[in-house]
Amino acid sequence: MKNRRITEGATLKLRVIFESLEKMLKMKEFEDDLKAELSAAYPNYMTVLKTAKEDLLRKDCSIVITGETSAGKSTLLNTLVGRKIFPVSNVAATGKVCRGNIIIVDTPGIGETDELDQMLIDFLPNAVSMIVMINASSAGGVQKGKLLTIFHEVIKNLENMPCFDPREVIFLTNKWDIIETEDTIGVNEHEKTWNKIMEKLKTEWIYLREENVFKVSLNQGKSGARIFTNELIRFEDLLQETIHRNQNKRIKHHFSFLEDFTQNAERGTLARLRLVSLSSKKQQEIIWTNTKRIDNLRNILKKGKAHFEIDNKEKTTQLTNKLYEYLNSEKTKEKIMNPEDDIAIASVGITSLSGKINARFEKVIQDWLAGDEMKKIVSEVDREMTNLLREVESKLNVIKTDMIGFKTPLRSDDICENFISQSVNIVSAVSGISFLEAFVSVYFRIFVSVLFIKDDTHLRLADKLFRNVLQSLSRDRIQACFEKSFSMEYGKKIKKVFDVKMKQKVDSLTKTNQQLNRQQKTIRQKQNSYECLHTVIKKVEKDSNDFIATISSKHILN
Repeated sequence: MKNRRITEGATLKLRVIFESLEKMLKMKEFEDDLKAELSAAYPNYMTVLKTAKEDLLRKDCSIVITGETSAGKSTLLNTLVGRKIFPVSNVAATGKVCRGNIIIVDTPGIGETDELDQMLIDFLPNAVSMIVMINASSAGGVQKGKLLTIFHEVIKNLENMPCFDPREVIFLTNKWDIIETEDTIGVNEHEKTWNKIMEKLKTEWIYLREENVFKVSLNQGKSGARIFTNELIRFEDLLQETIHRNQNKRIKHHFSFLEDFTQNAERGTLARLRLVSLSSKKQQEIIWTNTKRIDNLRNILKKGKAHFEIDNKEKTTQLTNKLYEYLNSEKTKEKIMNPEDDIAIASVGITSLSGKINARFEKVIQDWLAGDEMKKIVSEVDREMTNLLREVESKLNVIKTDMIGFKTPLRSDDICENFISQSVNIVSAVSGISFLEAFVSVYFRIFVSVLFIKDDTHLRLADKLFRNVLQSLSRDRIQACFEKSFSMEYGKKIKKVFDVKMKQKVDSLTKTNQQLNRQQKTIRQKQNSYECLHTVIKKVEKDSNDFIATISSKHILN
């Protein structure tokens, strides 16, 4: 309750800042030239500001609960409502998706209609948490095809989910009470099922934290076995912590946006007030110097974009060669034919042979994609991009300082930091979806053709199947897979950084500089208007400083 009051208090203070800023933007003194400059940084800025304010003032917390049919989603919902972990009201069902403070997504519906898909996508940006329900009693617990769809949607939307941490996804494995403890030959069925579930989850969700996977029996509630009761309590505690933590992230996200928005909104006014105090010669000198600086900055960004586009192609080829060599190595063959953690292929029955080789090829590809080679290449991209963007941010700050007459500190979460936080999408885009879809279709055709070879021994059949699958995974096929995953995602990041984020920053400065140049002779006539705007700006700054001082001790922005 105390944490909730702190969060609500911080939200209220932010609302005051938003309203002060809105007041300034609606003043008659905030003329068309200033609006044009702000629009260069934030196209449709009033809509952007209104949307951010409305999202901040939302009192609901969107929890996406997804899973297979009969996994226990309705039982979980009733359990959570009974515990009053968060309010549930106005929950209106539409098809297989329920809307309201809790959003339930029934995965068999995802992919069936565009309407249901769009509803899920609409909710994802506002989600603060996600619970994946798994029926432990159903064929090893994880129905891969169904969960892949929802995981793929989350991965595609990560950069639009500022308050969502994929590492905090909670997996609730349910219905353990109907699984026999041991089978007829004494094998521990609970342990066997748990191991299968964990293996599949590690393959499907690269962000998995084992401590976020729970074993429960919701139908028994708190009256079941102690282990399941304790796990349910631990789950509820974690969910509450996650909700609170991510609501604070929402406050941090909106304050960060507000800081950046305010700086852009006030720059034109401060730049004009600075010129009022200077001679015409000094005014022209500042404008001309900044024109050259902006031109130089555009050139740096143009060269930077060209460099990363070439790097994208080189990295894609590099990954292709490394994976191809890995798959064709004796070490990989040994992992598939005689793995240390599974039975040798020679001991696998003919009816299970196809499934085993299929699963092992999937596993070695997945392990490689999640391994050091992939991480090393992405970290190289991070390092180069970060170094360039820090250089650009420094040059942008020099121009801003010269325009307004004083230095503003570089923001720690500027675009270079945003690129680092989002670069994990490059890895997640190659989490195996594209590769395994292509692989399975190739594998099926090869297996059907090999299956009817009657004169081969068991081992020769397995070896032939292995070699034919390997042969099908040519460099060209692997290259095509990387182009559809890694290269495509890398390209999106390049476009977002250079064609959107940095372009808007530079365009906004260009617009301000051009307006200053045109208005040199008339700028003194509007001094009173600019001073009036500056008074409101100072109020926004004071509110922002008060906000920071108040909540720093509460660790909300930490």
